[in-house]
Amino acid sequence: HRDDAARVMDTWKLSLRSGVSFAVEARLRSKEGIYRWHFAKAEPVRDSHDRIILWIGAYTDIDDQKTITEKLQRLVDERTAELKALNETLVTRNRDLENTQNFLQQLIDSSVEFVCVLDKKFNIVAVNKRFEETRNPSRHVLVGKNIFETTPYATGTIQHQSILKALNGETTYLPKQ
Repeated sequence: HRDDAARVMDTWKLSLRSGVSFAVEARLRSKEGIYRWHFAKAEPVRDSHDRIILWIGAYTDIDDQKTITEKLQRLVDERTAELKALNETLVTRNRDLENTQNFLQQLIDSSVEFVCVLDKKFNIVAVNKRFEETRNPSRHVLVGKNIFETTPYATGTIQHQSILKALNGETTYLPKQ
């Protein structure tokens, strides 16, 4: 192929001058006129005085492998671009979530009431400063723990019953103490 000719000749001339192995990929035209990729490899054969007396080489048709490799590389590039875009979306969403969590924490921290946010399994999701002030461990220790693990005396209380009703979708009210 004319796009490969100069590179192949330069590599061959370098091998002839230096005596190093020759190896190159290039397109060769078949008798049907179709270009296919080949891998050319040649090794010098030396005499007892270390002079090159001939070269032994071979051309191997690598067109199928090269075509498959190029297709795979295109697919990898496409998937990589998709993953980068998804990753950027996740980074943005994570940042938004962090901002929302910070806002909600500031909101519950501004309350003068005791606030303890629980998930459906009674694990502590968040507490406000007022709640934290009444507990020995800090909020960083409390978050993720089960409320009944941190306050075992709360099991069976009016508050516990009220939370169970709320989790079942009922509206509940606690008497002001």
